[in-house]
This record gives sequence, structure tokens and C-alpha cells, in this order.
Amino acid sequence: RLAASHVHFWTALNRTRNADSDKSRAGCGLRIETVEKIEKFLNRFATWRQLARQASLSRCLEEVLTETHYTDWLLSQPRGAQRRANVERFLGLAEKFDQFQQQGLFRFLKFIEAQREAGAEPEVAPVTGENAIRLMSIHQSKGLEFPVVAVANLAKPFNTQDLRDGIIFDEELGLCPVVQPPQTGRRYPSLPHWLAQQRQRREQWGEELRLLYVAITRARDTLILTGTVTEKKWDELWTKPGAITSQAIVTAKSYADWLALWFRVQSPRSEVQRPMSNVQNVEEGVLPHLHWQIVDDTEPADKAESGKRKAETKEIALDGVTAKKLKATLSWEYPFKAATERAAKSSVTALRREAEELDNEAEPMFQFSAKRLASTLAPPTRNSQLSAADVGTAHHKFLQHVSLEKAGDVAALETETKRLEREKVLSADEAAALDLETVAAFWSSKPGGNILKQAANVKRELAFTAKFSPKELDEILGRKSDLKLDGEFVVVQGIADLAVLLPKEIWIVDFKTDQIRADELREKTKLYVPQLKLYAHALGKIYNRPVTNCWLHFLPAQRTVEIGPVHCLFDFLRVK
Repeated sequence: RLAASHVHFWTALNRTRNADSDKSRAGCGLRIETVEKIEKFLNRFATWRQLARQASLSRCLEEVLTETHYTDWLLSQPRGAQRRANVERFLGLAEKFDQFQQQGLFRFLKFIEAQREAGAEPEVAPVTGENAIRLMSIHQSKGLEFPVVAVANLAKPFNTQDLRDGIIFDEELGLCPVVQPPQTGRRYPSLPHWLAQQRQRREQWGEELRLLYVAITRARDTLILTGTVTEKKWDELWTKPGAITSQAIVTAKSYADWLALWFRVQSPRSEVQRPMSNVQNVEEGVLPHLHWQIVDDTEPADKAESGKRKAETKEIALDGVTAKKLKATLSWEYPFKAATERAAKSSVTALRREAEELDNEAEPMFQFSAKRLASTLAPPTRNSQLSAADVGTAHHKFLQHVSLEKAGDVAALETETKRLEREKVLSADEAAALDLETVAAFWSSKPGGNILKQAANVKRELAFTAKFSPKELDEILGRKSDLKLDGEFVVVQGIADLAVLLPKEIWIVDFKTDQIRADELREKTKLYVPQLKLYAHALGKIYNRPVTNCWLHFLPAQRTVEIGPVHCLFDFLRVK
């Protein structure tokens, strides 16, 4: 560096080597040994660069590691064996990349990333070490043995998702589907499906039994089995007398259920085989091959031992500095705890539901009854196999894609429905479920007519992402919060059904397909006002212009509710 203080270090290194004489080098404060090291390093580096141009990448790396004895040096460092294994793994990747030689560092890094994502990285034998704990699956433990083995979560239910699929592919029975009669929406297993379930269940349970055998035979000295069992299952499976039968094995739902079959036929005394009812309600005991203990999840494990240790514990006198440091450590609190109690990202729908929950806590908005629920989820007027939610989705999809030039009357809307069905935007069931009269009624209304005049500025299903401060959201949703979140913000995402983006203002329309009565209109409107307010604030921020018109339109009821200025909650609602 003293040879050239204002250039790159690499340049200074070369200038030092190229100095005219030892005297000039000495003037820079360099000893002869240092100069020799520089010369040796630069010569090696030049050789490696030439080798990299002429040979494969893996050969170049092997040459560098051999000449520098880097892998040998790693063995002298902490976790040296594992670090050396990592280098060998890196060399394996370089050998795979040799076929893409001369592609550059960027391609090499992308190649490594692709290998990692595909799970095709070369495996390196794990490095064993003393006083170490290895975590592995049962499959990985095959053929291995350890002094102490702990098998956890034995009460986890077996994965039977494949057995519940609508179609089961069986080696003997072939494709085995469920039966779904038309126009019912129900389905039930066919005879092949039921037979395939039974056969594959037996095969899967056989494999699970083999895995359990592998797990419990990996231990050389001590085997620790843990699982969470409810009191009801403990009383039914673990303590009641019973024999180990094929039916009991097949009906088990977890490894713990199989252990229970063995457990309940053992005796607390090795001389006599007695049912486990003899030890019912006993919290711990010793069997010929097992020491077992029940631990209450609300109390510390091994209360007797913990009490004994507590009695034997001696008080240790602490000096003032240590006591102060210990107190500060134990009383430390996360300085940003308030931020952990508020989501950093949310959706308009989620925030609207939060506002609804808060409103329901203050004053129940709806009296939930069978009659009220039926009115809310009433099916469409036309025959349809779709659910109420699917019918609502069909109407929103139609409103998104319908041509505004043909939205004036029912006949034109029917033509649009056929077009969207031909273009696969709507399915036949969705097209049949549309109530075009209610859609035409909106476009014939005053808000709908004004929107049609501004068709060029209409944006439908307008997705947005906006940033709000927690205080802003609290004001919009009408909630109170004591959390101090100065400087924090919440990212809110949503989709506006329809927005008219004019040069100096914005109009918003939100369509609802709820089946409501006339006396429910005010309550339902109040439910959706926070959602409209979020749309208005978000779009106003994004496009830097005010939202002057905000409508909530209920399609089945053919009623449009105009929301007043966005800073109002409900006082300026005007029913059209």
C-alpha cells in the first residue's frame, strides 16, 4: 500500500513486485521475506489464470486447493471436517458445470441456484462428531445405530389424504373414482373406490409398521418415545384390557395407537401378565421393557425430580454487577412489541371483516336465524347448479368483461353472455345463472348512465396496493388502538370492482350479490362502508385526486346506495 497509496491494492501489489531495486522496495518498508511472498503469490496466480483458460473449472479448483493445502488447513479449524465436506460438495458442482465451460461466473452461480431448487446437489457424507445431536427422518436412519434415540410426535395421525381423493389409482383395480350423480352436488364411493381404499390402507399401514420398527431399533442403549395423548384416548386405548388383533392394528390412526396395543397387555410386574387396568390413573411406572410417565402439559415434567433438585439447589451469592446484569437480562422486553400485534400487510376484505367484528362486539348487527340466513344465501331466480358464492362470482366476472357499449338493455346483455360463453370466459352454468334484468337495471340507473358516458375512463377489477399508517386505518375502520406505532405502516391490497378515473376526480362502484330485503338495506350498507372507504382512500392516494362519487349497488335488490364524503361513516347515506 505504501508503494501506491491512491490506486487499487492489486495495482499496488504489482508495482511492488516490479520495483526497480531492492532499495526502492526497502523504502516502502518491505522486508525481503514479504517481497518473496508477493512474487510467489503473483506467479501462482498467473499460472492459475492460464490454467482456467486452458482446462476445466473443476481441474483448476483442484490445482488451487492442492497447491495451497487449503483443505488440510480447514481440518485444523473449528468444524473443520464439515467445512472440508462443504468444499468437496462445491467441487462436485464444479465438475457438473464443466460441460458449460467459458460461460462465466454469473452462469455458474445461476447453475448452482438451479441445482439447489431441483434438489440435485451432490450429496456429501455427513460428518459425525462427539457430543452432537443429529436430526433425521426415519428413512435416513436406516442402517444406522446410535447410543440414544428419541422418536418424537408419535401421536401424529397418519397421512391418509391420498385415500380420500376423488380418484384412486390402484395397481390391481386400476382407476377407481367416486360416484357423483348429476343435479345433486353429492358424491359417494363406488365399489372399486371402496375396495381400493381398503387395499391401499392395509399396504400403507404395513409400510408405517415397518417404519416404526426401523425407528425403535436404531437405539443401542436408550430409546425415548414421546407423544401427546388425550385423557379420553388414554382411558380407551392405553388402560382398558384388550388383545392385539389385526382389526385393532388396521384401525389405528397413529404410531401411538399401536404402542397402546402393546402397552395395555403388559403387566406392571414382570412375573404376571395382567391388564393395564391395574395401573390406571397412575402417573408413572416401570414395566419389564419400559419406564413410562404421564406428564401434564400444564405442569413441568418430572415434578418429583424437579422438587428434589430444587431442594438440593444451593443459593449462590451474586455480586452487584452480576445481579444487575442478570436482572436486566431477565427483564428485557422487545422494544418493538407493538409492531408484532399488527399485521404489516393485509387485504381490504380482511380489514372489512375486522371492522365487522368490532361492530358486532359493540352492538349485534344481525340476529342470526334460519330465516335470515336463507334470505342472505337465497339461490338465483333461474335454475342453476351453482352455489350462491359461485353465482356471485359469475356476476362479477360478467360485469368485468361485458362490453359497455352493449350494456343498455337485456337483449344486448344476452348477446354479450353468448359471446363470453363462446370465448370461455363464462361456463354454461355461469351463463345460465346470470340475472340479466338486475344487471340491466344498474346500467339504466342514473349512476350507471353517467358511467357509460365515461366508458373510456372505466377500469374494472382494478387491483391496487397502497400504504397506510396504522392511525389512518384505525380512523377509516372506526376502531381505537393504544398501540404506539409511530413511523410504521401497513401495506393494503385490494381489487375495486369498477373505478372511473377522470382527470380531476374518481368514481367508485362496488357490486354486491347479497340477497337482502328492503328492511336490511341500511344494515348491509353499514357493513360494507369501511370497504368502500378503504377503496376511496387507496385510489385517492395512488392517483392523487379525490373520490367524489362512491356507490354501493346490490344487484338482486336493484338498489344503489350512494356513500357521501369518504370521511363520513353513515350519516350521509342516500338510498336511490
